[in-house]
Amino acid sequence: MTSQEDLRQVKDKFAALCTTISQLRDPVSGCPWDLKQTHESLRRYMIEEAYEACEALGNGDPNQMIDELGDVLLQVILNAQLGKDDGRFSISDIIDHINQKMIRRHPHVFSPEDSSSAKNDEQLHKQWQEIKSAEKPPRTQKDLFQKLPAAPLLQADEIGKQSRKVNFDWNEPHQVFDKLKSELAELEQALVDSNHNPSNDVYAELGDMFFTLAQLSRHLGYSSEIVCMDGNKKFLNRFTK
Repeated sequence: MTSQEDLRQVKDKFAALCTTISQLRDPVSGCPWDLKQTHESLRRYMIEEAYEACEALGNGDPNQMIDELGDVLLQVILNAQLGKDDGRFSISDIIDHINQKMIRRHPHVFSPEDSSSAKNDEQLHKQWQEIKSAEKPPRTQKDLFQKLPAAPLLQADEIGKQSRKVNFDWNEPHQVFDKLKSELAELEQALVDSNHNPSNDVYAELGDMFFTLAQLSRHLGYSSEIVCMDGNKKFLNRFTK
């Protein structure tokens, strides 16, 4: 458990960071770059910092994790400051919202006396999904793909997960692998037809390959985004050596 002393330090340091960001956004004495930012302009930085934090988590270097997670936290607080400046929301609203959500979605932790609370992993997953579904309006098949991640490979993962809910998915990894081989043959034929030059058909078949490979990763229990990131890192390590 976190001690009261630790919590006081976190409170003080978090307040100091929020004050720093507020000063950067001061209309008179603030930083010109911070003052001209909008939620829209900050989107690219949120994505970049999240990717860099993810890479740091994979490297396992505590100093790098501190640095990159700090950059992600900066983006959260900076966007919260913009919301406060516009009179729409504040960091307190964000903290309260996520805190209540976590308590609501974990009755087995915060209301263990509740007889309906889940006891094992399977029950926990089912309970989580039920609580999450109850928080939002009922979804129809038309709504399946209305909210997808921005990153293309994460998007492919989510499309596969949602398709599975309406029985539009492969049953086993080997079936996806067979499809991948089929897509590879189609890509090879498109390359032959185009004399190994760029063409609309080659472009389309490359897209099918990426999508199917992402589905194979999903069926094997991997995040295609992380697999790709680690594959890049593996190549760079070999290249450096």
